[in-house]
Amino acid sequence: TTAATSNVLAQYQDTLVAGGADVMNVNLINSDANNIIIGQVANPIPGGPFGGVETINLDNDRSSTINRLNTNLTNLNVTGQNNLTINTALNPTVRSVEFNTGTPGSTAALTASVAGASGGVTINTVEGADSITGSSFNDDIDVAGGNNTVNSGTGNDSVTADNGNNIINTSGAGADCVDVGDGNNT
Repeated sequence: TTAATSNVLAQYQDTLVAGGADVMNVNLINSDANNIIIGQVANPIPGGPFGGVETINLDNDRSSTINRLNTNLTNLNVTGQNNLTINTALNPTVRSVEFNTGTPGSTAALTASVAGASGGVTINTVEGADSITGSSFNDDIDVAGGNNTVNSGTGNDSVTADNGNNIINTSGAGADCVDVGDGNNT
């Protein structure tokens, strides 16, 4: 979609997404969708929750910004050579976010938050200038190289940021472990 007020809805019959390992592939091409809503018919819109699909494989072709990815996913796998911004925190069920461009040295960046997660989240990104907000649980965040910004949340977090001018905010109550590479890090 190319209209910031547009919503995209994908609903599945309950029997199709009854298992614990359902996957949906989503392709974004220069999108600025307001809401991408993915779920099962038993949880109608807008009542939610929007469960049934545990893994979302999101391929981003050209830079995209979406206001909210509204689905009770467990795993979000992002691919593509371009920046992706998700403005609203992912749903509480998220446990893993992987951003992989498939090209070493790529400067594509991910902006995402797992602030509302109901458990610890593992987040891995590539060398772009990522902006990541962790949860209040024990997160493992690796933003690779680039000029990254990480707000780790209040859990006992592990944050790794390679070379670059990184800003790591660990002002939460947890006992965090931070490992940064060369660069002007704060």
